[in-house]
Amino acid sequence: MMRIKKPAIFILLAFILLAGCQSQSNSSAKTKTLKSQRILPLEYKGGKLPVLILLHGYGSNENDLTSLAHRFTPKFLVYAIQAPIQLRTDAYAWYHLQFESGHVSKFDTIGSLDAIKLLSNFIADLKDDESAKSSEVYLFGFSQGGMMSLEMAIRHPEQVTGVLSVCGMLAGDSLTYHAANPDLCQIPVFSMNGEFDTVVLPEQSGSIKNILGKCPDVFIKDYPCKHQITSDMLRDSDWFLRQLCNHHQSN
Repeated sequence: MMRIKKPAIFILLAFILLAGCQSQSNSSAKTKTLKSQRILPLEYKGGKLPVLILLHGYGSNENDLTSLAHRFTPKFLVYAIQAPIQLRTDAYAWYHLQFESGHVSKFDTIGSLDAIKLLSNFIADLKDDESAKSSEVYLFGFSQGGMMSLEMAIRHPEQVTGVLSVCGMLAGDSLTYHAANPDLCQIPVFSMNGEFDTVVLPEQSGSIKNILGKCPDVFIKDYPCKHQITSDMLRDSDWFLRQLCNHHQSN
């Protein structure tokens, strides 16, 4: 297992995110298990690229996170995936959730396993994309997409190189996850959560620390925000992805 070197003052990291990596979309993705947008860097000249998969939140769609495709310094082949369950026009979910007073209260646990299987199949199909370095796949998920990312890190660590979760949580308990995978510390994880989140409450996102907090390559950071993706989160995500990509390029 790799060991990521933590910066001395993590919260004060400063990055210049390269906006020059403009992107172009190709709506005819070769993977067929889920609807998606396939995005290459504008200056792409061939060869295989590491893959970054963007997973949107509950009630959103594949377009929600496409603006992030060019926000990170490493050059990725990006797939923005649409969740399989249609709630209403342009609103999709990975599995059903129930809400109480605005925050998540109940999960469709069987549905979540079905969604994980679909995502696992999607990642397996990346081998058919001639531009994809299918052995190097990263997940970036927001809200329910963050929950999906974390579940993949535990249930299918052999398929992903690293995951980032923003405003996510783990729905099960440690016994459930240890039964699925006795070694929960196989891949790097970065969990970013809002201190004032009223959708995924801090005590709910605290499940990540309870289950994965002792893993050496799991980073958990709280930000002074609500249920959102902030510029500080993107800055720190860029650092995390650069660390992982540099590690793989050097091996």
